[in-house]
Amino acid sequence: MRQSKYLPEKTLRLLFGLGVFLPFLVASFTSQSIGADFLEIGMIFCMVFVFSFLTYWIVAKAVMQLLED
Repeated sequence: MRQSKYLPEKTLRLLFGLGVFLPFLVASFTSQSIGADFLEIGMIFCMVFVFSFLTYWIVAKAVMQLLED
């Protein structure tokens, strides 16, 4: 069995920070440029935020897995 490597706390904070901050920026820019109504802006924001957060998280996990090998 492989032993998992310990990630420093600073790296984890950076990953979580970027995992929330970058999707938030993408979602806010997209919803403001597309939406006209308040409800429409909110729905677009939620949809884009979830999509970009999951995309970021999948890429971050793949990179972490490649670095462990």
